[in-house]
Amino acid sequence: MGPVPHALARLQTLALITAVAIFSTVAAISLATGAWAGGVTVLGAGPAMKPSCPDVNERCIVEARVTGFQTHLGNTKKPFVARTPSRIVAWSIKLGRPTAKDNKCLSDGCTVGSKKFAGFGGPARARVAVLKPIRSKIKAGKPVYELVRQSPTEELTPFFGTTTTFTLGRPLGIKKGQIVALTIPTWAPMFVFGLNSDYAWRASRAPTKKRGGCTVGTPPNQGANVKAGSPHQAVGKTRRYACVYKTNRLLYSATMVPRPGGGK
Repeated sequence: MGPVPHALARLQTLALITAVAIFSTVAAISLATGAWAGGVTVLGAGPAMKPSCPDVNERCIVEARVTGFQTHLGNTKKPFVARTPSRIVAWSIKLGRPTAKDNKCLSDGCTVGSKKFAGFGGPARARVAVLKPIRSKIKAGKPVYELVRQSPTEELTPFFGTTTTFTLGRPLGIKKGQIVALTIPTWAPMFVFGLNSDYAWRASRAPTKKRGGCTVGTPPNQGANVKAGSPHQAVGKTRRYACVYKTNRLLYSATMVPRPGGGK
């Protein structure tokens, strides 16, 4: 079960849960040019699923203020690791359909009972990122990754309830062994909640004494780690990705083509 940012939830039954989901879709891009013919790879393809917004209990479960990547997608391990030097030419995201009240609350804030929630700093937005694993740190038990490239940020509100593909005007280079992650500067309804243990993702968060663990704790620090978190958006900088969330999925994918001339 993923972490709940805090007890504030939807005006009726809103639950803000941290998780990211992958979906099975091949990006709707044109393969007409010779440079794209053959060798097209889609990272993150998997079983078709619906985002948990709304879920069976009419809650809108979303992810917020984080960079993350799926580590297990059913029987597939490391579904977002590039196997060959490539270029990311497009990325796709499958979005739930928040109500108008949920959208306003998550974007701009709202009052639930006697508590005020400030929102997540604006409308739903996302971008993809290329992460380089820092092998020496990882071998030492410290999951540190460097942000090497990222796409422009896209506003998601016009695409609620759909699977949408963003074609990149400037493809992102990615080397063998690097990872395609999803960055959410504000919030995004692209999360599937309550799956089995074959699904897991890693987030740009780390447990601390002040904030507590990665998941929901006990008052007064309930969800402090999630609320205080921030996405990894400074190119060239490293970040610990020390929080792993199981039974959840981030619904995004990335379409790649071989890098001209190969290379490493």
